Amino acid sequence: MHTTPWMTASRRAAAFGIAGLVAAGTLSGCTSSESDATSASGSGDAEPTVFEMAWSGHPTELDPANMNLLEEYQFGQLVYETLTDFSDDDLAPEPELASEWSVSDDGLVWTFTIIDDAVFHSGKALTADDVVYSIMRLIDPDVPTAHAAYYTAIEEAVAIDDTTVELHLSEPMADLASALAQPYAAIVPEGSTAEELATTPDGTGPYVMDENVEGSMIVYKAFEDYRDQDSITLDEIHQVTIAQAETQSTSLIAGDIDLISQVSAQQLSTLEAADNVALIENPGASFHTIYLNTSFEPLDDERVREALRLVMDREALAAIATGGLATATADNVVLSANPYHADIEVPEQNIEKAKELLAEAGYPDGFEMDIWTTTERFGLSEMTVAYAEMAAQAGITLNVVTKTNSDLGTEGYRQQPMVAFYFTGFPDGDGSISPFYESDGAYNGGGSESPYFSDDELDELITEARSTTDTEARAELYADAQEIIAERGYALVPYEMPLVTATGSDVSGFSGSAMGYYELFNVTVES
Repeated sequence: MHTTPWMTASRRAAAFGIAGLVAAGTLSGCTSSESDATSASGSGDAEPTVFEMAWSGHPTELDPANMNLLEEYQFGQLVYETLTDFSDDDLAPEPELASEWSVSDDGLVWTFTIIDDAVFHSGKALTADDVVYSIMRLIDPDVPTAHAAYYTAIEEAVAIDDTTVELHLSEPMADLASALAQPYAAIVPEGSTAEELATTPDGTGPYVMDENVEGSMIVYKAFEDYRDQDSITLDEIHQVTIAQAETQSTSLIAGDIDLISQVSAQQLSTLEAADNVALIENPGASFHTIYLNTSFEPLDDERVREALRLVMDREALAAIATGGLATATADNVVLSANPYHADIEVPEQNIEKAKELLAEAGYPDGFEMDIWTTTERFGLSEMTVAYAEMAAQAGITLNVVTKTNSDLGTEGYRQQPMVAFYFTGFPDGDGSISPFYESDGAYNGGGSESPYFSDDELDELITEARSTTDTEARAELYADAQEIIAERGYALVPYEMPLVTATGSDVSGFSGSAMGYYELFNVTVES
């Protein structure tokens, strides 16, 4: 048996995600001050330390297995924990609820040792049975969960004893430890139902949900029985819903909130000019994308998809949507913060070539189609409108339909011909590519319906990369896969964006995260 030991580590000080990998930088001249008057949880009679963080949307799904929005992942990050977590240094998976793990020589059995001092908010001690239940619930075909696609290789989870769990796989999956660090793989108590978790979340995380005011705010309080009390420096956290970017900025400058989770490009200059605000940029964090549903004509024609690529002035779209913060890309779904990212030449706008391709496909006068977007993700609507104007130069009429962000996922994706999304990246290769582009990928038909896209060469690369344990060799395979996706795929990705967060200058210990949601260990607020 090939063994990969991961010894139990103390909770790291930096925020969750890949901030350490991408070297967060201060955009404004402000720096945070060290706190000299904060109250740690359980610190006697001192006034509780309350941290106010602003989000543009409110969590609606509180069951981690079905969370799908950044604000929901933020909820999960505070309330729940996963078997593994991501290292800030190099994105390697590291311990969280599993202290160590090993992999069989054939890659089909992963064995996890569960820590023995984790407690659920309900008071129940964590055991291997809870882990088995959570994993089996995640992959149960009879009760599908939102992200089962990332765990299709898992056939069964088995409790060997109270602190040992085996995961049996149908095929090797080199990135499994990374997949288990995703927020939807959170561990819940054995027997928990979606209905129970929706009203009474029960995790082992550092914070307990104390109150949920729909559309307004979630109040979290420090969990008194959390195993690492020293890392909890905030007694109470408020996740406040403020939809308007201008209102977020005004509130931060006024000192009414402590953090803006995602700064809009339009508000950057205002916040940069404030002397009591610190800005942090995490590159390669997200992208705007237009999904082309190939079940609709003429999007099933590769020539039409290529024409839709060629009408893009990617630099202009980046400037319009993000004020120049974004970097033009070549329809690459693997972000630059991802260690498997490959640099691909960015195509230039070519209206005449787009017209030629449309004519070859039988659309010399272009065509008309709806494109869905939302104003709830900063810059996305602006990008969509600008793209529609570019497409019009080739005779393509795109009718922009504005919906809620939730509607894009529930009523748009796989149901409408074109949908513009805000998307955050995955920190591994397989999760970034296979669910969307493998012929039987869960977001590509799932084997039960015709896929958006099918390419034998790409399928072979994905399968080989999934079982390749050598990191460099796996990176080469994923680079080849990205070339195919950029050339022939169904997702238009004109640019990638950094994530810019803003804090009051009295906040210390916050380092941001390209993942778009944050741990708040060791964060302090000056009195």
